[in-house]
Amino acid sequence: MLAEYADYMVTTAETSYAEKRAHRRFPASELRGLRAARVKYGQEVSVIDLSSGGVLFETTGELKPDSTIVLEFAGPTRTFLIPSRVVRCHELGTFDNSPRLEGACVFRRPLPLEDLVG
Repeated sequence: MLAEYADYMVTTAETSYAEKRAHRRFPASELRGLRAARVKYGQEVSVIDLSSGGVLFETTGELKPDSTIVLEFAGPTRTFLIPSRVVRCHELGTFDNSPRLEGACVFRRPLPLEDLVG
């Protein structure tokens, strides 16, 4: 029974790692078409890296793990509104008396990256 559980845990861990890397990540330096990013009706976000499946970013304001937010990405020809789930966040410190956070979100649907990468 214990061996079966150990096999399950290894398989689950491998699957989780593979799922996180299912989409190519683009660092901010490669997102030449990205004009702006923000939480819809909220604060701006500084993208660290972006894939069609999720984003890692810094922002001010509040984020809570497992909450749903809508992220807005503005490209040169169109704006994308992407419902997202916050998978993790932590405070980096304060900036101008506001907490600075790093957050990671997974998108509820794929983000088309053609306008943003290039």
